[in-house]
Amino acid sequence: MCLSTDGYLVLAHNKGITKVKMANQEVKEYPMANAGQASSGIQAVAPLSDGKVAFTDQTRRQVMHLDRNGTVTVIAGTREEGNKNSSGSCAAFGQPMRLCTEGDNTFLMDAQIGTVKLVTTVTGTIQFLENLGKFYSAFSVHLKNRPTKRHTIQEAHKMVKDVSAYIKSTVLRVQEIRNSNKVPNGPQGTVAPKTAKSVHLVEKGLNKLRLNLPTKLSQKSA
Repeated sequence: MCLSTDGYLVLAHNKGITKVKMANQEVKEYPMANAGQASSGIQAVAPLSDGKVAFTDQTRRQVMHLDRNGTVTVIAGTREEGNKNSSGSCAAFGQPMRLCTEGDNTFLMDAQIGTVKLVTTVTGTIQFLENLGKFYSAFSVHLKNRPTKRHTIQEAHKMVKDVSAYIKSTVLRVQEIRNSNKVPNGPQGTVAPKTAKSVHLVEKGLNKLRLNLPTKLSQKSA
């Protein structure tokens, strides 16, 4: 259950969602049984702005919003079982269960995949997480018991180079917005200067390794 921003106590149960107005005990019912099933797959609810409520549907494998007029909107999830990070209409979950919100951002626990996922409308956040994932992937860092793709030294160098370029472009955009040549820091919407420098050094190191390795050896997956 949760308390919505428009003053309702919101409860998830096996038939859907119930909202109870705290001021006068007015009750609103929103049946949401899944097709062919007597009970819904709703596992959790959390408040959003403007009286909206975010909730997970485990059976449909989707994250949805219920607005104050009773309209339900799918925010993320294709209904297909999977583990795909992408735009809302293309993202896939295994077993979405608990969730919490901060502002209009939703943090979702996927019990099957064993991860916490972020559903957000902030494009900059999405791009940052995509580049962070690319950096990890370059070195085959992956979740425990999950398959990983190995990369050649050329591929790894290209991925880290792309991340370094993304960080540099972010810094330049912030400098343009602030009309200042001063190097921005975390609070200004970029990573710390030391982090940017570290990524650049890693990229240079990979490039040097790539150039020094024999061609046949460098083309083997790390």
